[in-house]
Amino acid sequence: MDFSSGYSLIRGLGKLPSGELISREALTAIHWSHRNFAFVVFLFVGATAWKIREKPALQGPARLLLLLLCLQLFTGLTTIFFKWPLLIAVLHNGGAAGMVLCCVTLLVRTSHSKTLAKGYAV
Repeated sequence: MDFSSGYSLIRGLGKLPSGELISREALTAIHWSHRNFAFVVFLFVGATAWKIREKPALQGPARLLLLLLCLQLFTGLTTIFFKWPLLIAVLHNGGAAGMVLCCVTLLVRTSHSKTLAKGYAV
């Protein structure tokens, strides 16, 4: 794996800052990092959503987040097994965006302590 080439801050898509194509070793480093950090995010976000899913004000977004986490795992694995079809890759990106929206919703709802204490949804 070539982490130094894989993680250049300013570069074109699939290219090194010099304009050359990214090597297979650099792509392997990117992919390896993505899989391992995805596992960490899956455990952390999943455990958090599971823990807060019983609170009335957080129930909807927490359950949706758990569903999106499972869909992310499914679409991530199917992109590997089906050799990266574009539709599944787009669904994987869309799932990530949905997870961000759910996390922001949960953050907003937990920041309203009076609302959360009464159990009302924001």
